[in-house]
Amino acid sequence: MFGLKPEIKVFTEVKAGNALISKGPVIISKGEQPGYLKFSRALKKSVEFQVTSVDWEENATRSAGKAAAGAVVGGLLTGGIGLVAGAAIGGRKRDNSTAVLTLLDGGQEHKLFLKLKGADLENLQRLLYETDTRL
Repeated sequence: MFGLKPEIKVFTEVKAGNALISKGPVIISKGEQPGYLKFSRALKKSVEFQVTSVDWEENATRSAGKAAAGAVVGGLLTGGIGLVAGAAIGGRKRDNSTAVLTLLDGGQEHKLFLKLKGADLENLQRLLYETDTRL
């Protein structure tokens, strides 16, 4: 019949960790209490922390070199229209945005830098602030 919708989880990478969570891939899910997040890693026990703030550092870049290479290849293969398409595909934006979470552990704050895209940030905020976090 109709099952429950799955819980939201954010699959991301820790760009710069701290004493609590090291650099590398991580799965973030809703904590047991509002304002808490659970961090899980393969073959390791999950840990949960209160998040006191979330800051967003947007950083998207385009590669001029890749755009030029794409334009040359596209132009050689299909002519003028390929030149434009190749440049567009080769030079598409690369999202290097970072979310900076402040975690509270035993009264001490720790910063955690996560590689996130816009949709992941929205899901992260839903995990923190909404009671129903099902897809």
